[in-house]
Amino acid sequence: MGWVSFVLATALEDAPQAERVRAVAVEVTDNPCVQAATVHAGLGKTLQLPIAAPESSDDPTAATALHVTIAVRTRGYDVAVQVHDRTHELRRTLVVEDTACAELEAAIVLVGALLLDDLWSTQQIVHVQTPRDRTPAPELPVRPHPPAVRAPPSSEHSASWAVRANASARLAVGDLPGPAGGVALEWLATAPRVVSFGVQLSAWPYRRIDQARFSAVDFALPLCADALRRHIWALAICGAPRAGLSIASGVDLPTRHAAVRPRLLIDATLDVRVRLVGVLWLRGHIGFGVPIVRDRFLVGGVAPSDANRVIHRAWPVVPLFGLGLEVRAAIAGRRS
Repeated sequence: MGWVSFVLATALEDAPQAERVRAVAVEVTDNPCVQAATVHAGLGKTLQLPIAAPESSDDPTAATALHVTIAVRTRGYDVAVQVHDRTHELRRTLVVEDTACAELEAAIVLVGALLLDDLWSTQQIVHVQTPRDRTPAPELPVRPHPPAVRAPPSSEHSASWAVRANASARLAVGDLPGPAGGVALEWLATAPRVVSFGVQLSAWPYRRIDQARFSAVDFALPLCADALRRHIWALAICGAPRAGLSIASGVDLPTRHAAVRPRLLIDATLDVRVRLVGVLWLRGHIGFGVPIVRDRFLVGGVAPSDANRVIHRAWPVVPLFGLGLEVRAAIAGRRS
């Protein structure tokens, strides 16, 4: 973009300095990394003239406004730049393929400077008067500007809602005896303001200790809020009430008994997602669960007269770990 900046600077050399002192209000919406103040300063450097904020101008009614709207794409950004004053308006859209914030900012400053120069050139009305004839000369025709070509926003980031489905392997320590592995299936809906909610089914198939074996099934209602969200990764804080059944049965005992007991836990996890390709993400979490119901499981001795003993009781706080794959699909709609 260096040659464009050079041509723009050369074209501005012949303009009178007094006519180039303008007030420009800059607004950047849907902004991932570009600040309005930085764009404002960059316009002055690119145009090589002082540009004041509207409140510091002697004539606030003469202020020009520059609006920038940024839509995040999978690899880069869709940017719409609009400049206008009380009588004229110009628009341009561009696609920035580089995800670096510096490249995005440089592209916005350059396009904004070109539009401002174009807008201000349409405002210059020349009146010619001679001492003998004081009648004003006719106004020069205003140069029309071509219509802007608006690029369609990225479907993933313009969607109002998204649906997610994932399958993961899980590990809990202290919920069942010792470290217990399980599997989980989860379905989530993501609202426009980065909040997700849904349902989760978990199964802890088999865990044996001493003369008993344990298994469990759970049903949970997770609720997550994205603390950070980028193109290829996201960090979320999640919580979920979890209810289900614990099943325990004796092994190699004279009298075999089975116990089915209710389970109730509250989970809190830190959830990390990394995009692998397209709609496929790698998802992992770490956290803890707090059992509300902590039953004691007893087993008797080999002889009928042997006393019962406690072989398991859930820990007060249960560490949780998980790793799996997730598919995310956007539901088309307006940008929220």
